[in-house]
Amino acid sequence: MPSSVTASCGFGDSHPTGMKSEAAEQVAAPAESRNTQLAPSVQELTGSADGRVATVKSRRVTGLFIYNGRLLVKCALRKEKLLLDDIKVHVKFKLSGLWCSVMFCYIYGDYFELYQPGKLQEMLSGRTALGAATQATLLGMAALMAIPSLMVVLSLLLPATPSRWLNIVLGVLYSVIMVLAIQGSWHFYVFFGVIEIALTVAIIWHAWTWPKRSAP
Repeated sequence: MPSSVTASCGFGDSHPTGMKSEAAEQVAAPAESRNTQLAPSVQELTGSADGRVATVKSRRVTGLFIYNGRLLVKCALRKEKLLLDDIKVHVKFKLSGLWCSVMFCYIYGDYFELYQPGKLQEMLSGRTALGAATQATLLGMAALMAIPSLMVVLSLLLPATPSRWLNIVLGVLYSVIMVLAIQGSWHFYVFFGVIEIALTVAIIWHAWTWPKRSAP
């Protein structure tokens, strides 16, 4: 293409302003040939000092026309698709967040249980779900709740291999515990229990499918 060829853009009209339809001759060439010729044309136009054609590169070319020995480019605005900014969350953060959610459900489930008729009387009389309120019983219950609390931070700090297996084992353990705990419970407790089981199953799945990479 000669370097002296000039171009202009029209948006919406079949031909650029000032050009008569009968005088315009559309470039008759196969699609592949046209695409081959178009790339250097647009590149040349974007390098031109003409400010109007300097934006052709960011637009979609819809046709080429020749008028009075000049190459005319018809183009349309290209609509840019915008995507929401996002990041890839590492599996350690996913596991830590899941344990946080589990703990919140444990706390609210046990808190709402205090509103059940007779529950406060059982507490005052020294009875728990595991029997009489002895030091050993309360220590066992404390350990049962301390473990998922610690997993919030241990999932972040432990090396990958021990963290993976610890999350799998504890995820299975607490899933089984909740399946047994919700038997015969009130609807609100079953509701919390189902959510807790879903969360601990998600912990098992994320730990089991922990991403792998090649050894250095």
